[in-house]
Amino acid sequence: MRYLSHFCFFIIAGLKDEKGQPAGEIISSKNKNVTVKTSPFYKRDIDHKKCANKPAVNIRLAEIYQHIVISLANNALELREKCGQAKQRRRAMKIGIVISGGDVSGINNFIFQIARLANADITIFNGGIPGLLDKNHQEVAWRDLVDFSIASIPIITSGRTSRRLLRSEYETIAKKIKSLRIDVLIMAGGDGSLQFLNTLSEFDINCFGVGMTIDNDVYGSDYTIGFSTACEQIIKEVSRLRNTGRALPGRVFMVEILGGYCGELTLQSAIKSNADIALIPESQLPLETLAERVKHKLTQQNSVVILCSEGYTREYSPGFQGAIDTMIKQLEPQIGVRIRKTIVGYGLRNGDPTCEEIYQGTIMASEVVRCIQSGMKNKAIIINASNKPIPIDLISMKKRLVDTEGHHYKLAKQLNII
Repeated sequence: MRYLSHFCFFIIAGLKDEKGQPAGEIISSKNKNVTVKTSPFYKRDIDHKKCANKPAVNIRLAEIYQHIVISLANNALELREKCGQAKQRRRAMKIGIVISGGDVSGINNFIFQIARLANADITIFNGGIPGLLDKNHQEVAWRDLVDFSIASIPIITSGRTSRRLLRSEYETIAKKIKSLRIDVLIMAGGDGSLQFLNTLSEFDINCFGVGMTIDNDVYGSDYTIGFSTACEQIIKEVSRLRNTGRALPGRVFMVEILGGYCGELTLQSAIKSNADIALIPESQLPLETLAERVKHKLTQQNSVVILCSEGYTREYSPGFQGAIDTMIKQLEPQIGVRIRKTIVGYGLRNGDPTCEEIYQGTIMASEVVRCIQSGMKNKAIIINASNKPIPIDLISMKKRLVDTEGHHYKLAKQLNII
């Protein structure tokens, strides 16, 4: 009985009256009766209302039992309601992710970081923009995001479209996104892909874009997802060529590098791999000057490695490969040495992501989530020259070329690479 009365005390004392004060306290207990001092403002219990103004009342234990059951039931319902609300809040954010254009390494980590930082459910759209039209979507489990976060196998597929979408097609995409209750759509891609987002945002879809291309040619950004890993693949290729050049001295190697009309990948890879010469569209080197450099270097070292951007020659168009065939045909007669060619090609788009790739993708994801949580809408995230992520308007997105006033270009000039 003594323990029961103490238990009743905690139950009653734990309740509050209408002014937030304790509903009552145990004064004494004897036999099957318990004397309780109640608050005059406590009105939850029917048996208490009759005696609410009395300083103390004598309550039968049966009433205490009833009081306990009702109170516990009410508290349980309140707790379940609060838990349900908290659970609903945790699941409130649903993010859709799509990639467009060329595939890259490092995108898995970006998606994983978005899910982790936003505590959000992730829906991916496979197949790029056509995948949005075809409703090619799937939910991604957290365990898969974790397992694939630093893997080279892509967790999402990309796609391309060469035509402009009709307004009705934008409406179809927007309707689908809304039907899936997606709060934010994030697209990773090049300048053309991010311009698509600007139009889609007109249909009441909150859109965020990030640069994702090994070409690193997104306007205003010093870094795009996939760039670092592509550079690393080129460094490995140059290293292998140096090794074979040491075994058979006197060789000249020319390596064709992806990048389209922008020479950023070729330029930075040449600096980072200690290549001898970089041929980029933004800085055409006279053939005679190029030949003199090659012949001079052959007198000083075992091999010469030239990196040539695929867009260096005039015949380039998207998808064309073979710029080095033109350059080799022109250069060989000038130097009198056979030139060995290598096209590294599409292998640059894959490989285990580098440490820098993981880090850069993480800070981009962090800025996207910060912007979303702060209420911003329809932004693209770029990385400036100080390696700081900055949100800009989607309408500002366009292609860029090598900045001939930038530090990479000036360093390459100093190294006599260009």
